[in-house]
Amino acid sequence: DVEEDPLEALKAPADLTDIPVNFSFKASRLEEDLIQLAVLARVPLRSLRFLDEDSRHRNLIHLVVVALDPDGKYVDGVARTIQLNLTDPAYAALLRQGLISRVNMKLPPGRYKVQVVVRESVEARMGSTHQLVQVP
Repeated sequence: DVEEDPLEALKAPADLTDIPVNFSFKASRLEEDLIQLAVLARVPLRSLRFLDEDSRHRNLIHLVVVALDPDGKYVDGVARTIQLNLTDPAYAALLRQGLISRVNMKLPPGRYKVQVVVRESVEARMGSTHQLVQVP
């Protein structure tokens, strides 16, 4: 099942490297015991194949971002599907800058494993990365 692949990848013991992916984050306090963690996921698209149809460059990108507590339990997360249906100029621009997607999660202060998984639909390749994040 297409939707389950990125979720299965979250359970992989090591990062997947078919697609390079990285992220940065910024924490901001919403309330005394609630922090918004803004995660900026970056996917360079140069390594991906696109379908060329009707003068468009097409691919479907599935992005999953989750925060797990120190016991590996799910705390918050976002799954997003990004439909790329690009003209030549938009495709050229996206190849230069890469795909950047911002995801916001609401977390209590603490330590988390933040994991980002990306799957593209043309060749069904996946990439993932994670960082340990201390939310103040």
